[in-house]
Amino acid sequence: MIASESVGGIYLPPLSDELIKEGLKRSADKREAKVTQELLEKDANLISVWNNKRTHYVRTWITGGVLDVWNSMQRKYIRQQVPSHRDFLLRAMRCQEAEKEGQLGRILTDRHIPAWVQKLVFPETHGEWISGFYDRFFHAPKKDGYGIPWGKIENYDLEEYKKVKTFYSSDKMRKLIKADSAYGETKEHHSDYALAREFVEETGLVVTRPRLDKDGNQMFFSDGKTRICDPLFERLAMFYQFDRKNPQEQTIEHAVYFFWIKDIAEFRLNEEGTPEEAERPEILPILSLNPKTFYSKHAHGLMMLLRKLINEYGMEKYIEPLKHLERSFEPCNMLRKEPNIKMPELTADEDMFAEFTRLNNIKPLK
Repeated sequence: MIASESVGGIYLPPLSDELIKEGLKRSADKREAKVTQELLEKDANLISVWNNKRTHYVRTWITGGVLDVWNSMQRKYIRQQVPSHRDFLLRAMRCQEAEKEGQLGRILTDRHIPAWVQKLVFPETHGEWISGFYDRFFHAPKKDGYGIPWGKIENYDLEEYKKVKTFYSSDKMRKLIKADSAYGETKEHHSDYALAREFVEETGLVVTRPRLDKDGNQMFFSDGKTRICDPLFERLAMFYQFDRKNPQEQTIEHAVYFFWIKDIAEFRLNEEGTPEEAERPEILPILSLNPKTFYSKHAHGLMMLLRKLINEYGMEKYIEPLKHLERSFEPCNMLRKEPNIKMPELTADEDMFAEFTRLNNIKPLK
C-alpha cells in the first residue's frame, strides 16, 4: 500500500545562445541562486521552478483569506475563511513600535519567512513537529525553494491511466499488469500520466508527441476522445519511505517517481507561474544549486541522472556538476527501486489492440 505519491521531471536543456539569453532574463537578478553567463555556458543547466506555497500560506494567514484549516472535532482539514492576523502579528513583533509597519511589509513580500513567524503560523496544538515546522496545521505546505517540476499524483491521473488499462482485459494482458504497486513492472504506470500533466502545467513544455496515422492525422483510442501519444521521457527510479509511525506494517508513506525528460515537443517556457504554488520556470546552472535553496530530494534525483549520463553515455561535461552536488548534499535516506522498463508506453500496442478487437468481436471492414 502506498499512502501518497508524487512525480518529478528532470530536463537538462541543450546549450544555445537563446537559452543563455533566456536564463539571464529569468534568473540573473535572483538572490537565491547564482546565475551568470559563465555558469550557463558550462552547458550543465536545469529547468527548475521556485515553489512558494509556504509564502502563500503564511501571507494568507497574516492578511486573511481561504485556507485548509485543521478541524479537531471532525479530524480533517476544512476549507474556510481565515480572519486577518495582522494586528496580532504587530503586537507579537519583538521590535520598536515605529519599526513594526516596516517589518510587516517585509513579511508580506519576502520569500524567506522568518522562523518565528512560521512557528506562530504552525502552532503546537495543531500538528506535529516536522523538520522545524508545525506542518500539519496548513495541509503541510513544503518550504519555499527551488526544485525540479514536481507535483502530486491526482485522481484524474489514475483515471487517465485506467482508460488505457481497460484494454488489458484478457489473461494474457493481465500478466503484464499483475503488480500495480510494483513500479516498473508494466509497460505503463499512472505516474507516467501524472508526469506528462505536471510538467506542462509548471513549465509549458510538452513531453509527449502525438502519434499520427499514415495520413498525418492524430490517432485516438476507440472512445474517439483519448489521444494516443508517445512519451518523450524515461523512468529513472522510485524513492520511497516506509511509515515512520508503523514501520512493522511496511506501508509506504510516500513514493516519489523520478523521470528523465529526454526531449520536448516545443521549447516555450511559461512566462507566468502557477497561482499559489510556484513562480515561472527558470534555467539554473547545476553548479549554483545548494541545500539552502534547492530541495535535497530533488538533488538526489538529479544526481542519479548525471551518473547515468556519465557512465552510460560518456557525457563527461556532467562530472564537475555531479561532484558539486555530491559535496553539497547529504546522502539520501529514502529507499530506491529501479524500473524494469525505462521507456514508458502511454499507448496501446498492436498486441493490445488485437486482443481488444478479439474480445469485443470486432471484425475488420472488407
